[in-house]
Amino acid sequence: MRQSIKNTCGTGWSVRGRESKGELLTQVTFRYPDNQGRTAANVNLAWNAKNTTKIITAVEQLNDLMTQKNLSLQKAVELICSGNFDKVVGFGAGRMGYAMRAFIMRLSHIGFEAYMIGDTNFPRIGLRTLVFVNSSTGETPTSLLYAQQAKNEGACIIGITQSNQSTLGKLSDQVIQYPVIETKQIMKTLPEQFTFILFDVLCEAIIRNLGRSRDFISNNHSISE
Repeated sequence: MRQSIKNTCGTGWSVRGRESKGELLTQVTFRYPDNQGRTAANVNLAWNAKNTTKIITAVEQLNDLMTQKNLSLQKAVELICSGNFDKVVGFGAGRMGYAMRAFIMRLSHIGFEAYMIGDTNFPRIGLRTLVFVNSSTGETPTSLLYAQQAKNEGACIIGITQSNQSTLGKLSDQVIQYPVIETKQIMKTLPEQFTFILFDVLCEAIIRNLGRSRDFISNNHSISE
């Protein structure tokens, strides 16, 4: 199975069993090129031989999602690294918001002025603000409200959604779109997991683009833990 995944998706992908709440589930890991770190997420599939085909399919789907929209991801990297924006803000609700919050936190480690909706020091949005909005449906009411307010002030909007024909898709200046994948996981679990990994991939691309060192990033990490 592991060799089949490497042959199909590349050597950066690997899988293993990992215990979670008394169950042995499948953990999918992606290692970035040139030993620049890795990211991992649990897939809601039992780690056993019966699920071999399903596990391979799940990894293939994740790999496809990460490569199909490479142009959009590259555009997002170019925008954030362009120097045309003095701050980055993130909008998202629920668990999609948690994925966005982790992204905003990492951007601050990389060296950006980055803020998440709800922060007490959330800044005024204007022409030099880059806005990321995470909504799988593209129809989350609060996220749309905030996105429209930001658009009215001249901000550049990047929407992360499953539909570029959604309200968010039409409102955004740039869309990172990913397809709907059938899953037995409850509600929006898969989009939440996927966007978390997507944001990690985006951060790695930003780090390479800017030439940031690991020491620089680590020194921006909070010591109050």
